[in-house]
Amino acid sequence: MSKSELLKGPFVTFSGGEGSGKSSILERLKKEYPEIVATREPGGTPWGEALRQPLLDHTFNPTVWAELYLFMSIRAQHVADVIIPNTAAGKVVISDRYMQDSYAYQWSAKIGEHWPADLFRMAERAGFPNPDMWLWFDVDPEEGLRRRRQTMEINRLDQADLEFHRRVREAFEYLLGFDPYVHTGHRIDANRPIDEVYEQVKTLVAPLVEQSKGVVRRA
Repeated sequence: MSKSELLKGPFVTFSGGEGSGKSSILERLKKEYPEIVATREPGGTPWGEALRQPLLDHTFNPTVWAELYLFMSIRAQHVADVIIPNTAAGKVVISDRYMQDSYAYQWSAKIGEHWPADLFRMAERAGFPNPDMWLWFDVDPEEGLRRRRQTMEINRLDQADLEFHRRVREAFEYLLGFDPYVHTGHRIDANRPIDEVYEQVKTLVAPLVEQSKGVVRRA
């Protein structure tokens, strides 16, 4: 095994509809496992964080293609500056949203293209790595939106109608049966109390953290 192979840390992505609790779970994981590199999209880099505000601002109304390509632009920098360097160093990287979310929100729910292969070929051409594990935080759209409204942190995507959020959920569900996610994807029942959700996620993520510690020590 080469040194580059030895140093490959696991890459995990979290997806879910609005109010699924994935961001809170990631924050909690980071507190328990500070060695995790926790990042997010849109954002993750100075470039991405600068573009996050106009992308989510309800005063703007970009076309779906402008929205999709802006997400992809942010992701390209995120991959280059955060995901690849840290996984190359053997660290566990967990991203709050990634390509699976672009498929569900823009490609499927907005553009209406259910077959994801064309979008993922574009990602492959750009050098975006597939996650080693994908967790879909599945929440009933009505419940998720109710939670979001309670936080008073409503962004442009939150304001879409309920039917849109149902299409997003259907897209995530479809993706679970698409290679490679049929092997690497996990559905998390995010309708349950957050402590129960956290324990399920921890069961999946903790072994990767322990594995990563061993890789870094051997390196």
